[in-house]
Amino acid sequence: MNVQQRVGPVAVPGDGPAHAIAGIFATELGVPAVGFDDNFFDLGGDSLMAETLALAVQKRFGVKLQTRSCSKPRHRANSAA
Repeated sequence: MNVQQRVGPVAVPGDGPAHAIAGIFATELGVPAVGFDDNFFDLGGDSLMAETLALAVQKRFGVKLQTRSCSKPRHRANSAA
């Protein structure tokens, strides 16, 4: 799904670290909001932008973010065993 196919932005709720990281992603990607299930590359990201985002997160939080985390699919923890 690309950003044009989205019905509306699904923001990350709250004001914790996830919200701050989503804000960094949205700013760098030039989209109004980034949700938990959004795909970085579908929103227009590329490998160079992944490096930029990793550096922005590192600067903001003082932690090293692996750029490969931008390309990993998100799995929900509520699947039945």
